[in-house]
Amino acid sequence: MVKKATKHSKTVSAKKDNPTVGFLSAVQKEQKKLFSAECDNVKNIMNVAQDFDNKAVKYVAMESKNIKAFAKSDNVAANNLLNIRNEILESCNRNILNLTNFSQEVFAVRNIKDLAELKNKSLQLAYNNYLDTTGKLCGMIFNSCVGTIAPINE
Repeated sequence: MVKKATKHSKTVSAKKDNPTVGFLSAVQKEQKKLFSAECDNVKNIMNVAQDFDNKAVKYVAMESKNIKAFAKSDNVAANNLLNIRNEILESCNRNILNLTNFSQEVFAVRNIKDLAELKNKSLQLAYNNYLDTTGKLCGMIFNSCVGTIAPINE
């Protein structure tokens, strides 16, 4: 037993005198500090990632709503453009009909007085057609713009 006690006391004194043991305990303390700091960093990164995820979900929901509004706006614009195109075609058809009637009246002209009246009538007809058509088209374009932007503004 004495030997064991002596041996044990030598081992204990060897640990106190050994600089490697002190260095290793200091390294272990620093590792614990670094590990603790890294754990905090990981927690912070996870919080940032969670915030980013929450904002991304909100952004996707908002963009989905915007995409639906733009699709609705696009449909309204397409319908309005179709109506404008139809109005232009109707105006062209009216003008062709008026031109046909006018050409029949040209053949009925017998003197200068009839020609002057026909000239005044044609100018008045052209002017009225121009005002009617541009008035309708301007109104349709304005209403188209208002109707197209309405889904986006909602």
